[in-house]
Amino acid sequence: MLNLSAGGLKFSCPHESFIELLPDTQRTPGLIQDVVIEVQFELSLPDETDTRMIRTPANVIHTERLAQDCYHIGAQFKPLTESDAQALEAYIAKAVNP
Repeated sequence: MLNLSAGGLKFSCPHESFIELLPDTQRTPGLIQDVVIEVQFELSLPDETDTRMIRTPANVIHTERLAQDCYHIGAQFKPLTESDAQALEAYIAKAVNP
């Protein structure tokens, strides 16, 4: 994961994963329409033992090819559950202001 916010995330992936995630018609890097993926990530801070797994659908909104085998994908979360949203906001607050 390259970037995380309350609204979405940006991650890198190899070409194989890019092909699996996006349909043929949506593989041209740039703005993407109507592609929903399932994202899963763990929230944990270095000084804490508690972790939280977040799994949610997200709309792919942007792709960028950086190299032959490296892509960045930006995705906007579909509405998170209230508990996931609270956990994510608390994680971000602690990460920004340790």
